[in-house]
Amino acid sequence: MARDAGPPIRIGVVDLRMPGMDGAALAQAVQADTALRDVQLICMHTVGRHRVGVESDDSHFVAELTKPVRRVDLAKALERAVTACPADAPPLPAAVPAAPPETASAPVGPHQGLRVLLAEDNPVNQRVAVGILRKLGIVPTVVEDGAEALARLDRDVFDLVFMDVQMPELDGFAATRELRRRSVPGLNRAVPVVAMTAARS
Repeated sequence: MARDAGPPIRIGVVDLRMPGMDGAALAQAVQADTALRDVQLICMHTVGRHRVGVESDDSHFVAELTKPVRRVDLAKALERAVTACPADAPPLPAAVPAAPPETASAPVGPHQGLRVLLAEDNPVNQRVAVGILRKLGIVPTVVEDGAEALARLDRDVFDLVFMDVQMPELDGFAATRELRRRSVPGLNRAVPVVAMTAARS
């Protein structure tokens, strides 16, 4: 973990399986460096191949993530790491504002103008689904769980909803049942909902 003249490093995300020096060895080196020992480390590993506390000392890590990493899990891990930072640590630099969504140049396709809501928590699946929809001329509204989907359906009218079956907080089945139960006149109660789920091998 090289140091430069920029802002001090406060949080590090470390893959446990790396060539040369693996994540556990890197964490030990960070702990031994007086200039870096207050850095809060988050580890990443592949499901089924590693569990922190079995192959390495999990005391070096404030949180762990399984790959592929979901955005909601990364956010929770970063929140835990920020909370664990020493009280006298220098403040974090101001966040760089996220780039605005690409809505200025909507794609042209056979279904251009169709209002679609995509509820999907996995960022990889989000990108795949958005890419497919954009080829059809659709720029979907994207949310990350069933609760966010219901909130958006309470505000805006949609022609179609793609709903992931397995999501945190409120899954696709529960969100769809709640949508059908609601009686907001003329607002999405009868909108078609397409369930999405991972293929079983």
